[in-house]
Amino acid sequence: MKLGRAFKFQMKEIIKSIATFYGFLFLFLFLFITISNNSGDRNGSIGGFELFTMVMIFITMLNIIRSDFHLFLQHGYSRKTLFLSTILCIITTSSVVALMESILFKIFSHFVTYNGMYIQGYGAAYLSDVGVKGMVDEYFWKFFLYILAGAIGIFISLLYYRMNKLQKMIVSAGVPALLFVIYPISDEFLFDGALSKISAKIMNFYTGYAFGSEPYVNVLCNIALFALFGAFSFLLLRRCNYKK
Repeated sequence: MKLGRAFKFQMKEIIKSIATFYGFLFLFLFLFITISNNSGDRNGSIGGFELFTMVMIFITMLNIIRSDFHLFLQHGYSRKTLFLSTILCIITTSSVVALMESILFKIFSHFVTYNGMYIQGYGAAYLSDVGVKGMVDEYFWKFFLYILAGAIGIFISLLYYRMNKLQKMIVSAGVPALLFVIYPISDEFLFDGALSKISAKIMNFYTGYAFGSEPYVNVLCNIALFALFGAFSFLLLRRCNYKK
């Protein structure tokens, strides 16, 4: 079956990226624990590695869809097969990585205090004991966050693939300028902070803070965004022409 062969081929590429990423992660954690112990600081803490995992998955999917597009077409694979295979890769990678992190950070927590993004954001809801329910909630939260990062990577890769050089330059320069220059200036001098208030309300809804720090609101939002970016990516892929 072509889908199965395509999936195996792409996963082999992804495994290399995951192995490299976790190799550096293990090295960093080992050095951090060693330095903390040698310095006599038994209260050292670390956290937020989920952000690096999101970036890793984002970059991996950013590269893989474009690099495999030509190869798959040359060997008679359809765009639909490429898309389904890539989505399966995102789901598989995210589920495995989220599980690996849960086990890895549980082990390292015996040597150093680890404060993950989930505990930092939603830990107050579990009082002093996260327990099994908290671990399950954290796993699903991470999983859907990671598949969203992968879907955004695919979308941006295909969007840039469809653009000409001028469009790429406009988007590459325009988006940062809009976010970091035009938006704050307009918010302060034209809208008297109204844009910031709207953005804060949107983020509170997205994170679930508007509902009392409810993580599954964030999960549902990530599922919806994953489906949205996935649909847009499929439409872009259907219209992608072969470029030498």
